Amino acid sequence: LSLSLSLSLSLTVMNGIMLAVWMTVALHSGLVSSASSGSSCTPVPNTVCTFNCPLFGPVDLSGLSGLRSTPAAQEYHAFVFSPCPGYPAYNEKCNGAAVCQYDLRHPTEEKFIFNCGLQNTVVYAPIGDETEHIVEASYTEGTGGRSSSVRLSCAKDASENSFTFTKEDPKLHYDVIIRHTEACVKPIPSKHQSETLLSPGSIVLIIASILLVMYLVGGAVYLRKSRGASGTGMIPNFLFWTELPSLVKDGALFCWEGCRSCSGHQGKHSSYSKL
Repeated sequence: LSLSLSLSLSLTVMNGIMLAVWMTVALHSGLVSSASSGSSCTPVPNTVCTFNCPLFGPVDLSGLSGLRSTPAAQEYHAFVFSPCPGYPAYNEKCNGAAVCQYDLRHPTEEKFIFNCGLQNTVVYAPIGDETEHIVEASYTEGTGGRSSSVRLSCAKDASENSFTFTKEDPKLHYDVIIRHTEACVKPIPSKHQSETLLSPGSIVLIIASILLVMYLVGGAVYLRKSRGASGTGMIPNFLFWTELPSLVKDGALFCWEGCRSCSGHQGKHSSYSKL
């Protein structure tokens, strides 16, 4: 009866651990699936100008405020990128504008200065992957219905920094590309980042600890009530756990000697006789 009860309790514990592992794997798969299914980047709370992409992490654009484009030859219009609120605008007509267009021939004349998209209309969308961090920021509600798309990518070195206009398509919609060291993923010290999920290993350890406590407490209560056990007698399967180290040792020695025999290294400890 004692052996049957011990085997029953052992099987119960093993089943509980297997169930916990299965639940952890399922939970982790759901979390990964949920994280990878996000198709857009979202602003990070409690920050001035930071967004977070599920694919590669947070990007702080404050270092790009006031950045001016480099026009190609025979181009007369240029752009100023100011994605963050609280920074001086290029001109009063561009207050609150993320993208401001002006004429190089008349840089201070307001009739040649246009708001090409407001900061508070931004929509971030990842285009690249874990290795190539590319994000497109779209802005709308500019002067006369103007809008813009800013493709942001990380430059490994300052010598690669660039800000270029590519096309106007459709009319009054401007596409620009910014490759800059300030558009790279970097740690952002914020409350949002500290709120991380537990790792699968941590979840397994927590569940295993709970099962262990339940096994010890439940077994002790059962033995106390049914058999009147006390002291070490209240430990479930006490004899099994005390013999376990020596059983493990014997099993390891048996495997080691068996491997030595199979490999032809038979010594004085071999358990097989030569024919």
